[in-house]
Amino acid sequence: MASASDPRRVIQSQSTLVIAGAAPRWLHSSSVSRRPLVQRGRTREHAFPRGLQHRHPSQRASVAACSAPSAGADDLYPGADEGDDYVDVDVDVTHVDNASSAQSEPESDLDDASGSDSSDFGGDEGDDDGDDGDSDEDETSTIAASVSQKHLPQHAGRGIRVDVHGKVHFPYPGSTKLTRPAPSTLTTTTKVLRFKLSSTVWKYNAVVNALRAAGLHPTTKTSAANVYWGRHLPPHAYDRLIAPHQKLNHFPGTWCIGRKDRLALGMARARARFGAQAFGFVPSSFVLPEGRAQLERAMAVASPGSVWIQKPYSSSCGKGIRLIWKDGRMPSKKTRCVVSRYIRNPFLINGFKFDLRLYVVVTCMDPLRIYALDDGLVRFATERFAMRRTTITHRRMHLTNYSVNKGSKQFVKNADAQENDTGSKWSLQALHRWFQDHGIDASAVQDRLDDVLVKTIIAAEGTVSKKCARLRVGRTNCFELFGVDVLLDSNLQPWLLEVNILPSLSSSSPLDKLIKTKLMSDVFHIVGVDAPGVKSSRVPMHHPGVPTPAARGIDLMALSESDIAILREVELENRRRGHLRRLFPNAANTGTYARYFDAQRYNNALVAKWLELPRRVGLKRIGLGD
Repeated sequence: MASASDPRRVIQSQSTLVIAGAAPRWLHSSSVSRRPLVQRGRTREHAFPRGLQHRHPSQRASVAACSAPSAGADDLYPGADEGDDYVDVDVDVTHVDNASSAQSEPESDLDDASGSDSSDFGGDEGDDDGDDGDSDEDETSTIAASVSQKHLPQHAGRGIRVDVHGKVHFPYPGSTKLTRPAPSTLTTTTKVLRFKLSSTVWKYNAVVNALRAAGLHPTTKTSAANVYWGRHLPPHAYDRLIAPHQKLNHFPGTWCIGRKDRLALGMARARARFGAQAFGFVPSSFVLPEGRAQLERAMAVASPGSVWIQKPYSSSCGKGIRLIWKDGRMPSKKTRCVVSRYIRNPFLINGFKFDLRLYVVVTCMDPLRIYALDDGLVRFATERFAMRRTTITHRRMHLTNYSVNKGSKQFVKNADAQENDTGSKWSLQALHRWFQDHGIDASAVQDRLDDVLVKTIIAAEGTVSKKCARLRVGRTNCFELFGVDVLLDSNLQPWLLEVNILPSLSSSSPLDKLIKTKLMSDVFHIVGVDAPGVKSSRVPMHHPGVPTPAARGIDLMALSESDIAILREVELENRRRGHLRRLFPNAANTGTYARYFDAQRYNNALVAKWLELPRRVGLKRIGLGD
């Protein structure tokens, strides 16, 4: 048992960074490619996830090992498929040498999606948008007929409650013991709203219970779903198959930050354009094999004792990730990976390394709106940190993810959500308290973290906006939840590690369950699911290549009906935020971040101008005043 002074009393872990050894041996597909799976009373042959059949056998073996479920029936929606993993595609990736040599990424693969059944969008647009692969627990494929009613609020099943603006009210599931304020003006409708969970993703109870708590019913028919939760849709689906009222959990094109190689490229371009002072929060990275020569030169001039970390473009369960000493073994010439400077001076608590999983929600790209959960996860390694050449193979020292550390004898699992500073995983709020108790300005640290989050999303905004315009995506059709992993160094400066575009929402502990269930309820509440009978229309985004009136100034005394509608949308959405914090736009930061956008869109400028008004005046201007 850990002693009182041992930080393992106050830890748990789950990072997506993992050090791994050599790639697994070939495993013939005949031995693992098909297995029976009972689902909703029938048996079907469960082949590898879409796109995986064409993988190299060693990759199949890796995925098979990651996907094997075991226990924890409360963590998956009954009826869940076993772990569908990433879909690999070959792309021509440009090399990044620090930030100076970033080039434009190719457009040829943007629409490289295989066809898919329109009734179940499982296609991809060239991305690897599977679950982040580092489940918080041992998953299960237990099949049952329905979600346990104990997790639903008392009024569940009595109809859908709707606010005066036609948006569905999402009460917190009973397991959270939280209460969302319910205005007296809520009305109830017995009309049915439905949600669909794609068969290509894990069915987490955090997602399902949040939807069921509001009265939505599951469906297998995409056209009948008001809320769709799955992977990225194939390009053809947006214009042809998606109705204006439907809410989808991905914007097209977010793989530009969801893959490690694309993230490195995008951040390098931003750093080259705006400078290291603004975008210096990503370690210097090289995309191989194209960047091998530049990496060799960088390693040759690096200081003695410099360390690098090698990661596949897209992976799960920590496969293929390792640390490299300055004169250590380089990746093979054909290896497709990202090699980055390793942050060798992490901030430690009682000698242990940790990283942060932060949850970011983007509710709209035009105008851009970014929120973050007021909590998150702090994930500790289980071996005390010591940066020496002899310790670079110590996985449980350098990496904090659950799959690496759960087998350690030093791993301590959280047993009570209220004790959020015990075990091998803390809450972000517990870390804030620890900072304050040790004389550290927690709000200053959080401000730096928020800055990284906003700039990361803005760096993707140009790519995503172009995709949305090209595919005629409705301005309010999509939303997205990101799991952003950040490391604090010894100076408490944040370093962006990676961005997960389909983060794990499983629950290895009461703490995970509380945070993730609260998160998903707030996500669905804030995106504004239209009630039955509410008329919706598809309003396309402004194409970033087309000049907007933003540069000509905006007259807030002569707002159009569409201007007022957008401003009301922004205000009413923020009122539904629950435990989310709006990071952007805010009156204090729209001017600061405007320079980092690829193009100045009218709606962004409109909101920024409106936020400059005194609040009472601004609300009166859009008909929401007293």
